[in-house]
Formats: sequence, structure tokens, C-alpha cells
Amino acid sequence: LVHANVNKLLALDDNAAVRFGYVAGQAQAQFRAPRLVRQFAVDYPKRALAQRAQGVVVVATDLSEAGTVSHVRVVVSSGNADIDAAETLSMRRSTFEPARCAGVPCASVYVDREEYSLGP
Repeated sequence: LVHANVNKLLALDDNAAVRFGYVAGQAQAQFRAPRLVRQFAVDYPKRALAQRAQGVVVVATDLSEAGTVSHVRVVVSSGNADIDAAETLSMRRSTFEPARCAGVPCASVYVDREEYSLGP
């Protein structure tokens, strides 16, 4: 997993986007990123657990102007299909507050990074 790519993906919130130089400070006032209200909890995938699989997955969730999920895709795979599927399901069933463009709710993309780890 290349940290530079993950940082670029996670720079979609207002303050981070300005800090990383992706948008100018003035543009920041025109857009407010969507907010995750409630993340749907999923169990660690049984097959991944049996295989002792671990990994970091990054997913992009397309949201409507109402904040409803229209599509979820894996941007950076964990290397395990079951872990990727679990995170996709989690985002598909989560609840979001929509982004705002010039003060009006608008369609957007929410990027989430999750680490699936079995611990020590």
C-alpha cells in the first residue's frame, strides 16, 4: 500500500484538501464533504479469519444529493476478496449526510480506509 496514494484519497475533506494543496482556500467555502453519520458494523469475514488474513482496504462510495449510497467500489484492495466485500457491504449499508456545494446538498464521493487486523 503506497501511503502517498492513500493520503491523496483521504484529502477529500475540506481542511485536508486545502492543506495538501488540492484546492485553494477560497474554494473550500464552496464545498463541504459528505459526513459519515453511522457506519454499518460488519463481522470479520469468517473465511478471512480462518486464513488469518489481514489488510487495509480503501473504498469509494458514490452518494446522491440526498446522501443515499448509489455505488461502492474498491479503490485499494486489501489483497483478500472477503475483506474487500465486507467493507463494501459496510459502506453500502451506512448512513451519510450529503455533501454541500455552495450551501446546497449535492452528489459526491466518500472515501473510507479501513484496517482489518487480528491483533498480536
